Amino acid sequence: MYDFNPIIGTINELFFSFAKDAIGAGYSGLIGGKCSLLAKGIRDKITKKIPDLLKSVLPNSNYMVKGSIGAGLLTRTPWVAILDKQITTSTQEDIYIVFLFSTDLKHVYLSLNQGTTVSGKFGTRLRKKQIVERREKVRLLLHADSEFLIERNDFDIADELYKEGIIYCIEWDCSSSQDKNKILNEYIRVYDRYKQLTSVDINQDDMNINLPTEYRSLLAAIHSKPFILLAGISGSGKSRIVRQLAYATGGEDADKEQKPYNYEMIQVRPNWHDSSELL
Repeated sequence: MYDFNPIIGTINELFFSFAKDAIGAGYSGLIGGKCSLLAKGIRDKITKKIPDLLKSVLPNSNYMVKGSIGAGLLTRTPWVAILDKQITTSTQEDIYIVFLFSTDLKHVYLSLNQGTTVSGKFGTRLRKKQIVERREKVRLLLHADSEFLIERNDFDIADELYKEGIIYCIEWDCSSSQDKNKILNEYIRVYDRYKQLTSVDINQDDMNINLPTEYRSLLAAIHSKPFILLAGISGSGKSRIVRQLAYATGGEDADKEQKPYNYEMIQVRPNWHDSSELL
């Protein structure tokens, strides 16, 4: 657990003063214009001061922190993001933690969010349907249970895809007595859990096995809830999928005729009264 308590007060003051100064400078009327239209002292609160404070607590080897009011042109949604470098180094892709301002800049939200740009295609944004589908998959994978991890997508955020992309979110009320240290650590914890569940490198019997991409979702599901059900009519390949996953995680050649050592087929019987047959 990281101790953000020494910097929380300063971060709240910077969020509050940025909003006050930006509104006073007519921010809404400047949106779409050059970032330089906003005074450097105001910009630096988001792009430099808050990121530097968060970096002072987080280990440099794991995380990077970025703040932005726009890439050249002022954005409708200023943000400060925490990115795990083993997951992503860009807010355009994958999953990250991000503070987002409301449309009127009077509220700040802390969220676990996702990139909205097509990988490898600069400037091409994902469709809303794709964003929502990935959001629901990640929620199902993480299956988080916390008062701070709220599954809502009706927060007042100007960018529609940022809003729909929210996996978990909570209002970061700068003037309230929220335990913000606990909240921020909760988001880092669930972010770290996402990394663990989607890691390609699986350690088994002290051997790193690089699993094919098609097995990642199955393995993530097994890590999340060890008992899973595969649905489908007879002959649709359910047993084959399980057998191939067993080969992939057991370090054996999937083309072999014999069954993998970590695989067992047990038929369901009407006289089962407990779980001993399976265990």
